[in-house]
Amino acid sequence: MKVRAIWLPSGTCALENTFEARDNITVSVAGDVVLLIIMLVGLLRSRQTQYGIVRHLYLQVGGAMFLPPVMNVLKL
Repeated sequence: MKVRAIWLPSGTCALENTFEARDNITVSVAGDVVLLIIMLVGLLRSRQTQYGIVRHLYLQVGGAMFLPPVMNVLKL
């Protein structure tokens, strides 16, 4: 089952047959919640070391994009 969208004459988009795709939507939301919890648990576990979350963000984004905003916030 797919959730289909239609354009209404008022220029907005509306979903149709959402009741038929209820199971798919439920599974998608449940999967997203599980992944979010796993991510947050990993970040909280890394907070045991000093600057754990900052280190993870630095590794994910890179120093060129991450350090200037942090230095701006910290007024360095």
